[in-house]
Amino acid sequence: MKMSSLYCHLGSALMLAAASLPVCAEDILSKNQMTQAAQFLPAPPDTSDLRFQSDLAQYHWGKSMRQTPRGERAIKDANFDIRFVFKGFSGAVGTELTPETTPKLCRLMTKYCKIASYAARRAKNEYGRKRPYVLFDEPTSVRKEEAYYYPTGSYPSGHATAGWVIGLLLSEICPERQDTIMSYAWQFGQSRVIVGYHFQSDVDAGRFVASSCVARFHADATFCKEMADAKAEVRHRLETCQKTKPAQ
Repeated sequence: MKMSSLYCHLGSALMLAAASLPVCAEDILSKNQMTQAAQFLPAPPDTSDLRFQSDLAQYHWGKSMRQTPRGERAIKDANFDIRFVFKGFSGAVGTELTPETTPKLCRLMTKYCKIASYAARRAKNEYGRKRPYVLFDEPTSVRKEEAYYYPTGSYPSGHATAGWVIGLLLSEICPERQDTIMSYAWQFGQSRVIVGYHFQSDVDAGRFVASSCVARFHADATFCKEMADAKAEVRHRLETCQKTKPAQ
């Protein structure tokens, strides 16, 4: 399977619940303007590298978590439908986030996670690292997706990249909730280690790519306008919910 097919799959998952909020080609930053992750990310550790021992230890930790409530959450986190992702982050933000209640925010996240996926894709193509379950020939806890992802690169993690982008942007919108938001974003990435689709270094690299992308977004006037609109929308919703909250 070509990497372009994988990212069409990820983009489709992100936009499935936001079909009424289209992301137009002209809205996307030029690929040449985006972060060139392969230019600054170091190569992932191979099996002879001492750093791989850390990846191996984390892989075994992830396997030990699979038959626990944390493992159950990791399986759910594999679903990248924007509605599900927003549902998880809603608790961290303190209000319901859906394409209906916060359409501007939904469009912002859908659009810029898609852009960040381009940056991650270039590094995946460059390094072509095998996923843990491919390297070890062992089952994951999300069996139905194994064949689909089997030929695709592991480094950096696209899920971790997108989750960290969402966490960073929501933290900017709701700074008073940033610790809770980033804790959720961190665990979202760790879920990829638990289910067996990524090594820890894949997830860490995904967070780094996300951070570089968000920094680049802020240099774009269109993003700044869309971010301001999304922030106003969410802040208004938070204030409205607070006003209608029953008195204790």
